[in-house]
Amino acid sequence: MVLEVLKNYLQTSVLFSVWCCVLLTGCDDQFETYPITGTVKFPDGSPLPLGQIYFETRDKRYGLGVSAMGRIHEDGSFTVGTYQRDQGGAPPATYVVYVRGAKQGGRVGTSVNERSSGEWIIHRRHRSAATSDLRAEITAEGPNHFDLIVERPE
Repeated sequence: MVLEVLKNYLQTSVLFSVWCCVLLTGCDDQFETYPITGTVKFPDGSPLPLGQIYFETRDKRYGLGVSAMGRIHEDGSFTVGTYQRDQGGAPPATYVVYVRGAKQGGRVGTSVNERSSGEWIIHRRHRSAATSDLRAEITAEGPNHFDLIVERPE
């Protein structure tokens, strides 16, 4: 019984010490970000009315890379964020841009983990970082506004 109490005390003390170190040193491992806005449209000028847009880079300045995400609104507009979806932007770099969740008859949820249903309304090459031909150069000077064109499925 005494050993169990001592063991719990030590575990609690270690956790408390770690928590204090984190609190005192801060968690400021975030990179400075710059706002990103834009639109996603089809070649005929009509907006992509739904989906989630991702900006990804493997720039070595940022360790394993950076990913920023935002929702695409009915008018095709979007804003993206690295640390919080839809706001804050991303650090300067060249990004590959791709879209998920753009499906007819589907819904885009409010959670990153929610999936949409229905049939894709954009070409498959725009749905993956590995195949997308969409690029964006984010700079500190800005304005970092991008009007992107996506193709419909074949």
